[in-house]
Amino acid sequence: MTNKERAYQYIEMLVNTKDDGKKEMGFLLLFYGHVPYKIESFPGAGHDYYSILDAMYEYKNNNPLINIDEIFKHTIDLMIETMIDEYSLKRCYNYLIANLSKEKAGKSNIKINIKYYLIKIKNQLKKENLTSKDILDIDKAATNYIEKNFKIEDGFLS
Repeated sequence: MTNKERAYQYIEMLVNTKDDGKKEMGFLLLFYGHVPYKIESFPGAGHDYYSILDAMYEYKNNNPLINIDEIFKHTIDLMIETMIDEYSLKRCYNYLIANLSKEKAGKSNIKINIKYYLIKIKNQLKKENLTSKDILDIDKAATNYIEKNFKIEDGFLS
């Protein structure tokens, strides 16, 4: 089974979870790559968030009545709202930048308002007093990368 197929199965299982709290927590764990939702090509390879995104796009195509866009956006919101360290900041930017890259290449069917997320991240960093040099460097590098590599109008990729 490929990573994308396994991610698709996790997404399908979580979407069909009746308890909204469990569904919300499940998607958060999936995005972070915590057990039992860690998806790696081999031990130590790192969480394969690209496969999760690809599986989400496919799931959206196969299930147009399920609002995968809202699940994605809500999970990113939760990642930001629970951000406590460099790891959580990096993982959040991994998803945002990967989705923008796939949007730019015409491979994403989930459109995000990146300006909204950049503002929300900066506000969360201030709120939680996450001001170490490493965290500020990660935020600056990601923001600069986005500004340099993507044309954004009204918050969205143009």
